[in-house]
Amino acid sequence: MAAELHDGLGQNLLVIKNRAVMALGCPEEPPKMCEQIAHVSEMASQTLREVRAIAQDLRPFQLNEMGLTKAIAAMARKLAEPSKIRFHVDVAELEGVLPRESEIHFYRIVQECLTNLAKHSQATQASITISQLNGG
Repeated sequence: MAAELHDGLGQNLLVIKNRAVMALGCPEEPPKMCEQIAHVSEMASQTLREVRAIAQDLRPFQLNEMGLTKAIAAMARKLAEPSKIRFHVDVAELEGVLPRESEIHFYRIVQECLTNLAKHSQATQASITISQLNGG
């Protein structure tokens, strides 16, 4: 992972920095400046994709600090703050229900759903209901 961070992300961030400096160096030449800014935007998008890919493989610290149930509720609160969505959260006790690796996947699935809801919907309210069947 250290190599990915250094070689991949480090190089990308260096290119972004250098392109931004180049753009700042040509304020009298708007086409050149725009070209550099377009490169910066493209490289930043690529870097974000790489960061997401690396992050997907990591265990979120929230799972270790709070457990899956509370981490999901905290995620909803965090997403509600900058948006206009009021979340109603009803999550069954999930600790110990899933293997550690599956907890990561479940957390990421819920995270993706909530992020997409916040980004792409115009909802003002949303419900998160997670329950167990068969006596769980």
